[in-house]
Amino acid sequence: MGNEKISLTAEAVAFIRQKTQKDRFSKYFVTPRSTTIIKIAAALVSENILSHLFSKRMDISEDLHSAIEKFRPEQIVELGAGYSTFGLEYVLAHPGCIYIETDFPKVVSLKKSIVNKIIRVEKLRELDALVFVPMDLVREDLYDSLKNKIKRGRKTLVFSEGLNTYLDQKNYDSLVANVIKFLKHSKEGSVYLSHEPTAKQREKMFPSAGIKILRGAMSILIHNRFHTHFKTENELKNYFIKLGFAHVDIIKRRPYSTTYLAGL
Repeated sequence: MGNEKISLTAEAVAFIRQKTQKDRFSKYFVTPRSTTIIKIAAALVSENILSHLFSKRMDISEDLHSAIEKFRPEQIVELGAGYSTFGLEYVLAHPGCIYIETDFPKVVSLKKSIVNKIIRVEKLRELDALVFVPMDLVREDLYDSLKNKIKRGRKTLVFSEGLNTYLDQKNYDSLVANVIKFLKHSKEGSVYLSHEPTAKQREKMFPSAGIKILRGAMSILIHNRFHTHFKTENELKNYFIKLGFAHVDIIKRRPYSTTYLAGL
């Protein structure tokens, strides 16, 4: 997916976070473009359907963020961070942790400028622990891009939120291979955290005709397709085990998504 498509998606998610009042900083990332996209979506379906989808999206965020709090990493790498404000919130709450955000150059450039504005307007302390790295996660080497940013010997967690469903199988395989190489250079016990809707769960994510129409419209408006990579949870586990992961732990199983933690 190109920079422009990613930025549209990131803006839409920022709108959802602001709308559901899940954090205090997402309002800075809401644009007239994202507001228009959501208004068009709202015109296609009822407010209840839209709120239901927003709630599902935020449930997945909470599952991931709760898992991170329990793991207590010393260093975090977020893949395809978009305009999520979780990194900003996290380093404010955990000053000793290094938090590295990756995304396409256009997204990172704009996000850095907005974060600087937030720091100024909200009168926050300087956040040296929040690091932004522009890169293409499918075509560029993750370890090579971050080796001068990370600290060796730290318990590291790599995670992605909402990224995987934008990737077709080929690009998904490239991303996972990139993560494996990075983890092999990390401290023992470092892990990969993410979430996947299996094919069965996808049907529960879009159960009604109205929601399916909305999803199709949003795909056109935001210029992305929704991909699933596994038919079942067992298929997901076997995929990672065959690639060399020692364990795949299910952190949270919802009717429409599975959050998992994988370690080498």
